[in-house]
Parts: sequence; structure tokens; C-alpha cells
Amino acid sequence: MTATFTTNREVSLGALWWLYQGATFGTVLADTTGASPAPALTDPWSSWLVYALDSEFDLFFTGGTVAYDATQTSKATLPLLEIELSYASAVSYTDVLIYVVPAISPGASPPDHALPFVGVIHEPSLVTLNSGSTKTYNLNLFAQPD
Repeated sequence: MTATFTTNREVSLGALWWLYQGATFGTVLADTTGASPAPALTDPWSSWLVYALDSEFDLFFTGGTVAYDATQTSKATLPLLEIELSYASAVSYTDVLIYVVPAISPGASPPDHALPFVGVIHEPSLVTLNSGSTKTYNLNLFAQPD
């Protein structure tokens, strides 16, 4: 008889709580136009830094309270993150890089993955956002055991 392992749903809630609840999210705009080759969307943060735009375009916001999903009992979710880009000057970009600084301190000299690069919002072509214009991205983050 083969033994089985069943993941408890608390692991998904715990994972989101440690990483995202009350955390500071940061966005960095990047422009990979003409990059040869451009970084892969799964490449580490260090591969993207050369394409980052001026820090005046960086945004910061706070994650909300994690909870179980209303319809999938093993899934934990973070409230929708709305990323609203609007600047006093025009900016052109191809990618929005998103990272997180957890509210729970990882301690002194944490490894890079303790302050993770969450992901990339990639536009298929260069986007120019004029002064006073707004572009909004909605990001749903969740955890669910396989």
C-alpha cells in the first residue's frame, strides 16, 4: 500500500502572509527597445537593471490582508493590486518590473530571494505615457498548492 501526502490549505495562506501581507511593493519602469537579446521575462532582477528608467518613475504601494478565496478553498489571495501609472512628464517603457519588500524582516544580510522580484508586466511594443495620462494595471496574486 502506497502512502499519500495531502497538502493542507494553510500552507497557501501562510505563504502569502509571510511574503505579501502589508508588504511594500515597488514598480520600476524598463525599456528594452533595441535590446539584443532582451532579458527573458523569467530572468533575475539583475538582468533587468540595465534597462531600468530613472527612479522618478518608481512607484510604491502596500499589500493588503490575505484571505482564502471564496470559491476555491485551497487558494489564498491578496486583494487586487491596482498599479496606476501617471506622471508629470512623458515616459516610454516596455516593461513594468514588480518587486516586494515583505513587512516581516528577513533579518540581516538576507539572500536575494528574501526580497523577491515578483514579476514583469510586458507590453508587446513601446508604450508612451504622456504627461497627465494614466495607465492602470490590475494584478492578482495568489498561492495554491498543486
